[in-house]
Amino acid sequence: MVALPNTPQTAPPETAQRLRQNVPSFMQTRRQWVVWKYQMVKGKRKKPPFTPHNGRSASTNDPSTWGTFDQALARYARGGYDGIGYVCNGDIVALDFDHCRNPETGEIEPWAQEIIDHLRQFAYFEHSPSETGLRGAMLADLPFNYRKEGPFELSHRSCYVTFTGNHLEGTPIDLPSGPDVQNALDEIVTEHFSKDLNVNTGGGDEHIIREPQPISSHTRTIDQIIEKATSAKNGYRFSKLMAGNAQGYKSRSEAHLALCSMSVYWTNSDEYQIDSIFRQSGFFDEETAKRWDERHSGDGLTYGQMTIEKALLTSRDYSLPKPHRQTRSIPHIPTPPKSSLEEHLRKLSGIGQNMSTHLRGHLKSPEHQILIEQVSPGVGKSRVAASIGAPTTQATSEGQFDLAYIVQRHDMRDSVEDLQYYRHIQPCTDKNCSDHGIHYHLGRKGYNTMSLHSQHLAGCDYIDQFKEKGSAVYQMPHIKSTYPSQHQGIIIDECDPAAWLTEREVTVEKLHAMLVQYEPGSTADKFARILQGLLTDTAQNGTFPYGKALFDAFNQGTDNHLEAWLGRLAQNTHNCTPHPFVEVDPYDPEEESRVQHLAPVLMPHLLRAFISELPRWQRGQEWNSCMRIGPATHGPGHALYITEPLQLTPSKDGTLPPVVLLDATADQEIHSRLFRQSLTINRVEVDPAPGYQHIAIRTGKRYGKTSLTTKRKDNSPNRDLNRAIAEARYMLQKVDPTGEQIRAESVGIISFMGCVDAMGDALGIPEHRRRHYWGIRGSNHLEDCAILLLVGTPTLRPDELLRQARALYRDDPELIKETNPEEYKQTKQHTDPRLQHYAQYMTNSELTQAAHRNRPVRHANRTVVSFCLGEIDFLPATETITELPYLTPEGEDSYEARRKDEEQRLEKAYADLSKDKQPTQQELARTAKVRKQTAGEWIREHHPPPVFTQNQSSGDTTVDSQSSTPGTSESEATENAPPGGLDALPDEARRLYVELVGSGRGDNLPYKLHRGLLQSLSYPVEHGKYKSALAWLKGICKETA
Repeated sequence: MVALPNTPQTAPPETAQRLRQNVPSFMQTRRQWVVWKYQMVKGKRKKPPFTPHNGRSASTNDPSTWGTFDQALARYARGGYDGIGYVCNGDIVALDFDHCRNPETGEIEPWAQEIIDHLRQFAYFEHSPSETGLRGAMLADLPFNYRKEGPFELSHRSCYVTFTGNHLEGTPIDLPSGPDVQNALDEIVTEHFSKDLNVNTGGGDEHIIREPQPISSHTRTIDQIIEKATSAKNGYRFSKLMAGNAQGYKSRSEAHLALCSMSVYWTNSDEYQIDSIFRQSGFFDEETAKRWDERHSGDGLTYGQMTIEKALLTSRDYSLPKPHRQTRSIPHIPTPPKSSLEEHLRKLSGIGQNMSTHLRGHLKSPEHQILIEQVSPGVGKSRVAASIGAPTTQATSEGQFDLAYIVQRHDMRDSVEDLQYYRHIQPCTDKNCSDHGIHYHLGRKGYNTMSLHSQHLAGCDYIDQFKEKGSAVYQMPHIKSTYPSQHQGIIIDECDPAAWLTEREVTVEKLHAMLVQYEPGSTADKFARILQGLLTDTAQNGTFPYGKALFDAFNQGTDNHLEAWLGRLAQNTHNCTPHPFVEVDPYDPEEESRVQHLAPVLMPHLLRAFISELPRWQRGQEWNSCMRIGPATHGPGHALYITEPLQLTPSKDGTLPPVVLLDATADQEIHSRLFRQSLTINRVEVDPAPGYQHIAIRTGKRYGKTSLTTKRKDNSPNRDLNRAIAEARYMLQKVDPTGEQIRAESVGIISFMGCVDAMGDALGIPEHRRRHYWGIRGSNHLEDCAILLLVGTPTLRPDELLRQARALYRDDPELIKETNPEEYKQTKQHTDPRLQHYAQYMTNSELTQAAHRNRPVRHANRTVVSFCLGEIDFLPATETITELPYLTPEGEDSYEARRKDEEQRLEKAYADLSKDKQPTQQELARTAKVRKQTAGEWIREHHPPPVFTQNQSSGDTTVDSQSSTPGTSESEATENAPPGGLDALPDEARRLYVELVGSGRGDNLPYKLHRGLLQSLSYPVEHGKYKSALAWLKGICKETA
């Protein structure tokens, strides 16, 4: 029984300090750390990894289970783990020496010491956790992921290595880089891990195939080719084989094939050069030389010919052009609809009735928690919710409720019929208030406007609309008021978290305007001036303090009196009133001008922000702050930004009525933090209507906003945008081949604001069928579109994403750290799982909202084509396309377009040349400017040669008057006859064929010559058909003779 060492309850502080001091800084900055502890697995002591930020099992293939160096140290310091480890992800090479060190004397085994001495100036080394081994790290590359030879291991990918910080003296702490480092490691690899891997890849590891660029070899000598191959990145493999070293292969024959396979690449599939290279290798001894040229097959091939042919067949021919890339798709076969459209609509109606009952029960419930109805767009949840509200313009029916219905935009009211009978709370304009100008300036400065409207002797339509009874439609700004809370219930139609996480900008100019209301030298005056100075200093220094750094800098400006200042400022009620009253005289003609020059209301908002985060700053740790300093939105300089999340305002008695949120993309985690209340999500699964299609283009391209909307400085075309237009045009031709929907203006498109018009113009989509992301929630403008295109992956800017996530998780004790841009490019993942979750939610929710704008759940035969990266809810893909062909700007398959063009040129050339005589393949290719092989294929298809038959009684050879058809000839050889037979050859070549093959002496010709003769006749020599091809060659030559 193996006893596990006792895992410490907490890690010693000196261990964490040693790790920080000694672990290379390059590795400390990478988000590839885990923690580990000893466990017994199947009777063996193992060191499984765990995720630093949540303690769950980690995987070396899942970056989301890794953490930062600080997270790993923090988790280790809390106890329960035996150490930390680093996941090798292709960035470093980890070296592991087992059982090579005496823990008492420190003596190292000679074999390990030799390697360490060789790499001493290029690698970091330390003692292993058991003190009986050593670990190392290098900034280099390996041709494999992981290899072990005895007690010596090398790791490069998909594995992790423990680190202790017990640095081995005499070796560097920082990791050196450069060609010397790689060369030193290559020598070790050649000596200890010389097995050839992944031949014909031109470098790379065994899991990631890196396709090399073609190397021209026709002008190089054999010696030059060998020198080039030997000096390549994987040259040590080639050198080992050229030396005749078959170590690591099951047999010498396998090693022979490996050398020939590598030579295919370096010679551009030249059989003669491959043969010459092998004859110069160490394998070509007396025994192999005899075997190499000895026939070993029934068709007369030698061992060398068979080996080279197999290498050619199993390796890509780099002398040929890039192969045709076809559309690759994964068809999803959905369950066929069991109902007609009428039955489907009845089902939707039943869902609506159940929802109505559910809503009524919630509005009557004394438990005032939030209910979220998560139903697909198109079911009619807005209509159902609006129908239970008490109308203002009609008699109230029994069972109706007085509702506050909150929408994000004015036009959302127009798309729901029952909302027409609600009061529509209008903004203050010249239509409902004679003093709308004064109202505007008071509100803009932050003052309460009731001091104005209460003095209207003749009444005010603007304020009277709030006094009426019955359900009303409000907009987002009214959430800050108590009016919605005065109703029996609140309905929120759609919730975009970005709209609830509003941000206030405080500039130097606004602070200066605020100073006029405070006495010089007062605490408020000094507070504002120090903040002005801080903004000025950060603008000059180019720094952007956030959270703790901001508080520290501000506290330094107050001579460490920040807490006392905040306390004195909070004692003045004027400083704590966010919307103070101000005396105005609406009948004074100069009053509007005076109001314009009022000081802005800033101190209450500054004071609330600083006081709310003061306890966290006092703890001395970083936190998720709602305050930051950044570049001003308008003009030069910096500004202070305060995120002020919206919250439903209780009524005067401090209570909120029942709240219902209608949102198809609700998330338990995000919305519970957004509303800071307990909530219940009622999700209803709904199938799309019969005949729907969702074609998901998932080729790995993001179709990002930056790439599609960036304008080139030289006004050259945006290639990414043109590529997206070509792909959209290609798919439109697939789903609307006749163009009927385009002509009927039944095609809509949703993309980014900066490129949707350019796309619409190019595709022929009218303006009223275009919409952009972040502005389509609840919109019905595209409902009657039969086809809807979604182009682009909607994402928030990195700084905006970070701001919103920190405001959302402001109650979490652990700071959400910013993701390194370079790291994000590699992993496509954010460092912090909370940030990653919020980013994925914002993208997927916007895609879901956009994809349902043509209501595929309600209307039959709707098609949605999405070009993006993300998940679309309530609309499963019927087909996923993972690769599109190379396209022309017109959206055509470039291969097919090129073939059509070649066909036209060949037809014209053939017509011109055949006026005088039957053109040869070479003449046709030269005139049409196509490859010879293409011309031969075209002749075989459009002008097949005659079929030769022999009269058995007379022995005469005749020509069949009917063209031969594949599958109808007497033999497989005849059906593939080349165009023109021997007539296509020059006289001298034809004479040579007859002499060598027709006389029977051709049986002794080398394989290479036979193959060359067949290829010159454009005969398709395929693997396994060599015998039939040779029979045809002999037969036609004998007939001609």
